[in-house]
Amino acid sequence: VSQVVRIDTALYAAVADVAGARGGLLRLEFGASAFERLPAPPLMASAVVKKNGALLLATVGGLYASTDRGATWVRRSRAGEAPFGQPVKALVAATAAQRIFAVAAAGTLFHSDDEGTTWSQGLVKGKVEGVAAGGSFVLLHSDVEGALRSDNYGNTFRPLTFAPAAHAFAVVGARAFLGTQGAVSVSDDGGASWRDASDGLPPSTDVRALFAAGPALIASGAGQVFVAAVE
Repeated sequence: VSQVVRIDTALYAAVADVAGARGGLLRLEFGASAFERLPAPPLMASAVVKKNGALLLATVGGLYASTDRGATWVRRSRAGEAPFGQPVKALVAATAAQRIFAVAAAGTLFHSDDEGTTWSQGLVKGKVEGVAAGGSFVLLHSDVEGALRSDNYGNTFRPLTFAPAAHAFAVVGARAFLGTQGAVSVSDDGGASWRDASDGLPPSTDVRALFAAGPALIASGAGQVFVAAVE
């Protein structure tokens, strides 16, 4: 399993079991006792998101889409289109904007403005280590430019000067979270201003991953997992 994500009233698991020819997508409906395998292409899958009513599944054979909750699938991306030659590190799509982002295996940020058919790069320099988006804003970190924020969904980026070492991001509605060395911060205005939200987090914890799960925010770093209630 390469990713587990909640979409609407179900959990979806992207599967990368190439040796067993059983890659693809699993779904667990809330209240069900087991995951079911969806008839997605049996390819190494790395990420799934929902965009404009369609499920988008990133595989090593391309980006596939389903508009009927996974019953049928069509390939959106052109044959051989980058970045889908290898498993992507992230696939991000906010409901309020047309653009879709994907981080390639090597860390290059790609974007698509035609629902995933064609992909381009060049929005930021360097390798992208974390990215999240919501509404009209995007947060990311590159190893060359540091932490960046866009308030026009990726048309332009500016440095997030107060937290240049931020590596982990999570977005829940209009609220955004970022993780740094020993701290977690929260923003209620799309990343324009931030306040500390790291009460109870050990100062030495390097927060490298953040996940939102309903009313909980999960932070991981240095081999430990911490959970905080989201107000």
